[in-house]
Amino acid sequence: PIHDSIQSQGRERLGRNRAPTRDGKATANELRTNKQEVRARKRRRDAPIQQHSRKKTTIQTMHRSADTVMTKTEVRNDLVSRMVTAIRSRDAIQQFFDIVDGRRDPEPTAIRIYLTTNASKRQLRIQDPAQMLENDVKSLSMLSRKTAFHNFLTRLFQVRLADHIDEINQGRLRSDPAIIAKILQRTGMNRRQCHYHRTQGAKWRKYCKAFPGILCFIPFETQKFGFSPKSWLDLDEEDFASVLSHLKTEYMSALCVAGRAFEHSLDPAADDVDFIWENLSISLDKISDAELVSILGLFPAKDENIYDPGAYPEWPRPDDWPNESPWPVDPTSLPPSGGVQCNVCHQSNCPCDLCHERNCHCTAIRHETPPRIRNYDDKYGGKNRGLQAVAKEAGQIAYSKGTIIAFLTGTLAPPNTYDNGQCIQVDRGDILGEPTVAQINCAESGNISRLFNHSCDPSARFKGMRVSGKFRIAIVAEENIYDGEEITVHYGQQYWRKEKCRCPVCRLAGDTSFMARRSPSITGKGR
Repeated sequence: PIHDSIQSQGRERLGRNRAPTRDGKATANELRTNKQEVRARKRRRDAPIQQHSRKKTTIQTMHRSADTVMTKTEVRNDLVSRMVTAIRSRDAIQQFFDIVDGRRDPEPTAIRIYLTTNASKRQLRIQDPAQMLENDVKSLSMLSRKTAFHNFLTRLFQVRLADHIDEINQGRLRSDPAIIAKILQRTGMNRRQCHYHRTQGAKWRKYCKAFPGILCFIPFETQKFGFSPKSWLDLDEEDFASVLSHLKTEYMSALCVAGRAFEHSLDPAADDVDFIWENLSISLDKISDAELVSILGLFPAKDENIYDPGAYPEWPRPDDWPNESPWPVDPTSLPPSGGVQCNVCHQSNCPCDLCHERNCHCTAIRHETPPRIRNYDDKYGGKNRGLQAVAKEAGQIAYSKGTIIAFLTGTLAPPNTYDNGQCIQVDRGDILGEPTVAQINCAESGNISRLFNHSCDPSARFKGMRVSGKFRIAIVAEENIYDGEEITVHYGQQYWRKEKCRCPVCRLAGDTSFMARRSPSITGKGR
């Protein structure tokens, strides 16, 4: 009973503080001993007073006694419920966003502590406390995202380590028991550390096998959900099966598709992925699950320009379009006549500037390490993604001068249809008269080439070319581009209209005078 519990606690305190004899009186020795104990327990200034502590203990005891004690099964079910809630929460989505942004952000070694660069490219120390504070906030936010990315990578590589050790033990290398020891010796990891990572990886692998791509969405921080992060790996088989059974929903399937796509993009030879949410400004607490699933999808990536003849039935015939060629037709198609003579094969209807063959696969350009999407917020004064050159080794040239980096793709539309800042005008420099035939609209579809940032001192340029039977816009290196450098292009003087150019060159110079001197053509001259 509650009353008996309180009384028993009172008797314990009485015996501890008064030490009564049989006749109810304390002996001199007992009083002296109790006095010494009281002195030893003298309260510190910052300690809670004993009266409050007693009250707190009594209340807690009454609360525990009044509550219904949960059975072992109920406790397990409660933990499973909390775990499922955590994985399905918006916190898990925000964690995924932070992981992706952590991948996009520059490495911490690239952070410039309280430094800026003037027009002459000399680094100067920032003196303004407000600017220094802004630098602190940006750096902490970036490092927080990096932490999420690195935590995810730890899980991912633990899984891979467990897989590879199993392959070694089950394969031909099993006869060589020293193979793992040699690897550990070369890498500096001891057996205890290796065993720990292998054990962790084997447990995370169970989640990955059941739901490939889920690693990104298993929260690192679980305190707000009432359980320890260690619980993810401490479940028994029955509870683990229960968690998985509650996650078999279309919503979780959509999350895993996004997670799997991101994991695949980490392969150095794989193309980077671009999610729809990265192009939007959203508030996670204001959108539905259906809307969330939609924005977690990949931005529609296309290897070819999209031409829909029914989308613009009144597409005007371009001036100087060859009379012998039909219209309407795909404006990037090659007319049978009226073309500019090729400098190599001397044909006016050369199908490919690269190989001069009619049936080729020259558009399937694959670099060993494709460009990577990066956040360049500080360079452009706002959230601004761009593309970074990546070489096989640090310090190497990623793209030599004259190398085709990529081809720009999107949806074809009549000239001057869109004014959204995400279009490129197509001037057919391969046809006499150089007619303007279309726009490539990159707002709704296209490859990551649409993310190249503008610069008045670019490292690459647009070049119109005939490749594999179509007229295409290539991005060609203007100079040797090294590993880690941002790849930039020049969008022309009309791109900024009446606004000031915000590229790093002009921001440092304080004007746009440099831009007027650099306005390359994308018509394809010089074939």
